Amino acid sequence: MVASILASVAGAGGPLLMVESVRQLAHHNPNLDRQRRRLWVATLIVFLAQLAWLYGDRAAVGAGHRSLAVATVSAGAFAMLFVFVAYPALQTVHAALAAAPSQPPRSVPIFRARADVPVVLLFGAALVGALLSPNDLGYRLKGTGMIAAALTLYFFGRPRALRTFLGTVVAAAITLFIEWEIPWQRTIGMTSQLAVGVLGFIWCARLLTWPR
Repeated sequence: MVASILASVAGAGGPLLMVESVRQLAHHNPNLDRQRRRLWVATLIVFLAQLAWLYGDRAAVGAGHRSLAVATVSAGAFAMLFVFVAYPALQTVHAALAAAPSQPPRSVPIFRARADVPVVLLFGAALVGALLSPNDLGYRLKGTGMIAAALTLYFFGRPRALRTFLGTVVAAAITLFIEWEIPWQRTIGMTSQLAVGVLGFIWCARLLTWPR
């Protein structure tokens, strides 16, 4: 049930988090303010509807019989809110940044930054760790995906996103090597994955709004 609630929060709250993380980049924009209000209202409605469903079907959800349905509903909620409400708001922020006189600094070419080589070596070590993980295929795939995302976000950073890379790799290592059957370790694992999810939403918003 806790995992289902977290999935619902991520699905409904992801688009709102993306917009709120970059709203300050478009200062005092009336159009963005209206879009943000619509997004807040739509997010609240979708989240309450999801909670009502989870509560009404709590026995099956708690027993794990609705995991596919929860994932589908959460992904659908995210897609609907993002496409129809959040993306137009992000485009408003992008337009405001493109019209601004000062542009964000461009990232330096690959292997020109001081940390590039150590990061690539750590990435290789993390991939080896994914192969050596004692957990099942699902956790290994999830950990590998987090490692690949960490490297991608590192090189997309303006400047390099070193702290994001290190934090994501730590979360991936937790996913790969903790014993998920032990409650306190499972809590740590879920918390680390939630933190990576928040970082992912914020970075996606940045990439969508940076001037090209």
